[in-house]
Amino acid sequence: MQLDVNLKAPFFLIRDFANYFKAGNIINFVDTRITSNASNFAAYSISKKALWDLTKMAALEFAPDIRINAIAPGVTLPPEDEDEDYLEKLAQGIPMKKPGGVEPILKSLNYILENDHLTGQLLFADGGENLGKNL
Repeated sequence: MQLDVNLKAPFFLIRDFANYFKAGNIINFVDTRITSNASNFAAYSISKKALWDLTKMAALEFAPDIRINAIAPGVTLPPEDEDEDYLEKLAQGIPMKKPGGVEPILKSLNYILENDHLTGQLLFADGGENLGKNL
């Protein structure tokens, strides 16, 4: 299921976008987990690692007409059954010590769209979570 949603679907969407539109931008959402090999949520993590590799391969294949990049958000939204306190607690384990919310993701999107020299790049919008545990 995770591979279907996080790898196969983006693969087909990238292919079809390239065939039908011929030019533009594609921005994939990967996860900070791609920087580690933590075994919890293994299917999810491997699907996001594979999506990052697909992003780089497709960026190379479809350049210069289609730019393909990725964003790795961090602590953004709580699960359905949790509230903002849950995010605050999670954020204590990252360098910035605060949840990012949606704003860093939107700023990352704007940066990618406005910089026409970016392709095959990954922006971490994660408050430094990708750097590892802040002890």
